[in-house]
Amino acid sequence: MVHRARKSGAQILISATEATRRASNGTEVLARLEGRLKEPIHLLSPIREAELGFAGVRPELPARGDLIVIDSGGASTEATLTRGRTIATAASLPVGAALLAAGLKGDPPPPIDWALSAIRIGRTLGSLPDGQPRHAFATGGTAHGLLALSAIGSRRDHATTVDVTLAELEKISGSLLARPAARIGAEAGIDPGRVALLAPGILILAAILHHYGLAEFHVLEAGVREGMIRAAAVNPNGWWLDAPPVPA
Repeated sequence: MVHRARKSGAQILISATEATRRASNGTEVLARLEGRLKEPIHLLSPIREAELGFAGVRPELPARGDLIVIDSGGASTEATLTRGRTIATAASLPVGAALLAAGLKGDPPPPIDWALSAIRIGRTLGSLPDGQPRHAFATGGTAHGLLALSAIGSRRDHATTVDVTLAELEKISGSLLARPAARIGAEAGIDPGRVALLAPGILILAAILHHYGLAEFHVLEAGVREGMIRAAAVNPNGWWLDAPPVPA
């Protein structure tokens, strides 16, 4: 990808997020990658990751209303309460699809492992921002993975936004827990590794919706990547740094 970017003359932006922050050898891995790529890789702080994720999706949000924006990735989940396109408060939960998938031993996942994952998620929900959002929006690997499923993705061709209900999540979860990822992936044209992350990711989204008493969410196509691009357009020499505090 770096080779193609250089060939086209593009500006190259590379960041690392929660999975690397958690890894005991994260710094070593980044140094090795930088040496091979000859490009800087910036390890984002949890705050900056959330800021860039919101910067990416902000143009897609309604201008008004109390909203919850969920960015569920591989190792963490950012939840941001907003008033329209303005952040009110945010929190980062230490659960992500890949992190939970690592604890699921079978394919499909066995019921006890699935239940234990739900308990693990439940323990983090007390950290969610206080509020009563009227609408939910989701981005990240799970939300985008759902768009790859034919039953949901086909609606993308006929609408500017795609809504996913709790009832649909329940139906999809039942299928993911009943059949091997390879079979589902072959039918939907999705990599089985990506399919394996959908079940725990759906559990995270459903738990947050239940917490706020919401029955559906809107899928946002942008994310941290688009936030990086927007931030670099404004500050090419420091887009990865935490935003300076607002004066009191």
